[in-house]
Amino acid sequence: MHGRRDGVPLLPTRVEDDLEGEELHDVFVGANVRFHVEGVTEARTLIGLEYRVYVVRLRCRDHTWTIHKDLVQFLKLHWALKTICLEERVQKFGEKALRKAQGALQRVDELTGMELRALLPESEGEDGVQELPALKAETLKGVFRREDEEHFVMDCMKEILDPSYVVLPQVKDFLRVSRMSFAREYGERIEEGNVFVSTTNKRDACGPCTGMMATFRKNWVRVWAVLKPGFLAFYTSRSAARPGNHPIEVVVFDALPSESIFQKRCAWIQDQYTILVTCGYKKVLLRTKRARDTYNWAASINEISRQETGWCSPSRHGSFAPPRSPSTGALSKWFVDAEDAFAAIANAIEEASHQIFIAGWWVCPELCLRRPYMKRDTLRELLNERANGGVQVYILMYKEVTLAMSLKSEYMKQLLDHENIHVVRHPDGNVTSAQLWSHHEKIVAIDNSIAFVGGLDLCFGRFDTSNHKLDDVDGQVWPGLDYYNPRVIEPTSWDRPMEDVFDRTQIPRMPWHDVHCAVWGLPALDVARHFVQCWNFAVHTMAAEAHQPLLVPWQTLPDLTVLENRHDLEGSYVEGLTPEQSPVAQESIREGNEKVANLFDIALGPTRTEDRHRVYCQVLRSVGQWSIGCPRREETSIYKAYLALIEESQNFIYIENQFFVSGEQGNSDVKNRILQALRKRLMRAVEAKERFKIFILIPLEPGFPGGILDSAGTTYRAIMHWQFQTLSRGGSSLLEGVKACGGNPEDYISVCGLRTFGHLSGNGKPTTSQVYVHSKIMIVDDTAAIIGSPNINDRSLLGERDSEIALLLEYGTSKQVKVNGRFHSISEFVHSLRIRLMSEHLGWLGRETEGLLDDPTSDTFFYDTWCKTARDNENLYLQAFSGIANSTIFTKAALKAQSPSEFPKALTGASEYLQRVKGHLVTYPLAFMKYEDLRPSLVSSEYFVGSSLFT
Repeated sequence: MHGRRDGVPLLPTRVEDDLEGEELHDVFVGANVRFHVEGVTEARTLIGLEYRVYVVRLRCRDHTWTIHKDLVQFLKLHWALKTICLEERVQKFGEKALRKAQGALQRVDELTGMELRALLPESEGEDGVQELPALKAETLKGVFRREDEEHFVMDCMKEILDPSYVVLPQVKDFLRVSRMSFAREYGERIEEGNVFVSTTNKRDACGPCTGMMATFRKNWVRVWAVLKPGFLAFYTSRSAARPGNHPIEVVVFDALPSESIFQKRCAWIQDQYTILVTCGYKKVLLRTKRARDTYNWAASINEISRQETGWCSPSRHGSFAPPRSPSTGALSKWFVDAEDAFAAIANAIEEASHQIFIAGWWVCPELCLRRPYMKRDTLRELLNERANGGVQVYILMYKEVTLAMSLKSEYMKQLLDHENIHVVRHPDGNVTSAQLWSHHEKIVAIDNSIAFVGGLDLCFGRFDTSNHKLDDVDGQVWPGLDYYNPRVIEPTSWDRPMEDVFDRTQIPRMPWHDVHCAVWGLPALDVARHFVQCWNFAVHTMAAEAHQPLLVPWQTLPDLTVLENRHDLEGSYVEGLTPEQSPVAQESIREGNEKVANLFDIALGPTRTEDRHRVYCQVLRSVGQWSIGCPRREETSIYKAYLALIEESQNFIYIENQFFVSGEQGNSDVKNRILQALRKRLMRAVEAKERFKIFILIPLEPGFPGGILDSAGTTYRAIMHWQFQTLSRGGSSLLEGVKACGGNPEDYISVCGLRTFGHLSGNGKPTTSQVYVHSKIMIVDDTAAIIGSPNINDRSLLGERDSEIALLLEYGTSKQVKVNGRFHSISEFVHSLRIRLMSEHLGWLGRETEGLLDDPTSDTFFYDTWCKTARDNENLYLQAFSGIANSTIFTKAALKAQSPSEFPKALTGASEYLQRVKGHLVTYPLAFMKYEDLRPSLVSSEYFVGSSLFT
């Protein structure tokens, strides 16, 4: 009889167990689990005994996995289930018999010649309980004939997969499954089971056991390991391995190089029971009980690391994230200025159901995300409300060098005191080279499915509207410290957010122009994964944050999996920048986009609106050893994407950035070569007599206290020096490059800033201020746009300095537009963003602009509209105010003679001139201070820091 002897079932017929506190909702509940024995292999123990290993393939619903088990493991499970019956009847048999049975269970899988105890169905006592004969290891093989052993295995599998048994903890241990196994958001199950681990991480080291000593400290801990396509996580037990629980250790697989010179390998077998798993900064020793498990684990880990797609291999531009097509749920929406962006972030936070990730250079919990001001709309209150509902909030703050700046990040962390709000400040340590750099990303990711990325920090001073007002007497729109003007003074009283630092009737605020972007679908998942990697590394390296939980990244979005499988357009032309380079015709792509439109509505629910665009999107970043733990080289995919887009541009490039510092080959002070790429592209245009335009918008003045004449303005002057060297002077600047090849810079380049005016209630006189350009975008040919946090300087682009994140958005839904005399296929998303930006700067918001802005290279637009508006506005401001930096002031003496205070003063008849100002666009003063050396002097502390601080 298969599975029986003398009519006795191999397994108990009735089991009552509390399932170790597990929820009854389980993947196995109500499911038919099937199995198939795919093969039997022969193996040997250390002492030479042969035994058989059964390869069993299992399937439950749409999940499949494989286990490798030998006879002793089947017997052990059989015994474990039998003890359940003994526990039920402990009153009848006594505790001594139970302890004896449990002791035998602990030794049943020792295959080293020690005495075994196994449950073999030999006879039945008068009370219906089987006898438990003792066996020696060397006689185990002879217990059954081969055919009997195979029948036993088959019958045992049939019995344990019965719905009444398959949900038991003992059976799940045997099948190597947990609640994480089939959680779709984490990806397919690859390998699971009990192992022993030892790490060399700071978070596990204590006292002097750090650094080199930690390498030799092997404190083995029994854990439940879960291997998924994106990570290897370790939990305290199988029951702890469930979605929402935090692992005690995790290795996130990515494309970052490890310390090894070898590639495509993360697992290294040390001996037949031990594996070294390493990826990036992480090193974990994993130990198994059986040699075959060692090889299975190593093979599975290395198979993941050898994947040619996804996160384990570098994608285009060297990014950790692959390009995402519209078929994977890649939707996007741009925001110009903070009013709409902050409101959208607030709405997303209110709808969060699982996790909220926030990373920022500066995060102010008292910031109000909706105006007029109401306390319930502050970031702190919104996060507390969701945290009270069980949502887990994780915030990664830049830990500033307090000697250099006062962001009060420690105080900001104290404001977010909630058991479900976790805050980490990073980096830590003394003032070292790493401490000069910051986490400069601006990220909000909600439930892994929507992410906000761009130039907007969640802090005071950033909120603004398209009107860019200068005054707010009542403080309803810009209360307290939100009435911000760092050109006058940088506040330090962030612990008193509702107090004004200047007289609103005398001093205007400095308006803030910015661009932000929201993405849905797999691009949002990529942003969340970047956050997880930064968070885990910060927790790993910060002794003060070792108590913080580690995170495991999602692998996919369950709601969008059907889209990816059903309409996979990935690769249609994501590798190219134009549809002409694609093997798939533009019409086919448009049809594919229309086919998935309805599925987007279903997947994203009622939150979808018409102003979201289907796009091809790739997440880019700048990260290095200090920020994310890559030990050998940095990821500079933002920089590489900038260079590639500039080189392949055809008609125009539109740039808005807070800084513009770059250099050419041979410049040892400035290492990024954005300038060189632009000069090469302009040289091609001049030589070929092409119509090609570059639009650059930067702040009229750096947003720092002090000025040209102020002794405290060293940073202000140094930044202006390096920007002038990039743009207009020094011998290798952008304008000089055009002149060198025989071109007229005014035919190819426009460099502008933004300015506005208003009236303060204190004296009623007109006042003016620059509109501070803080956006970090580049638009190329209306086909591609980069939107994110990086400035154009070494700090943001080299990877080893500030950490940054950006989105490369291309094509998607397209339209035909005539540019430069020819029809081109452009992206509706990118085109609409440029039209919105130019309309605001020209003062055309609310005006019908159909077709007027389509071709920015035309003479009518470039000369007669854009450049003329900027030039006319500058002239009007110079007639209305004194003290405005302009290209007629070449020396400090000339500036002092005109306006000793350096801040604009209204002249007679100012109001008449200001009535004729259109929009905010003004020319940038490229010749300002051209006879002065603006670099830090020998007596300044900034001189000894070096140029890297400003470049």
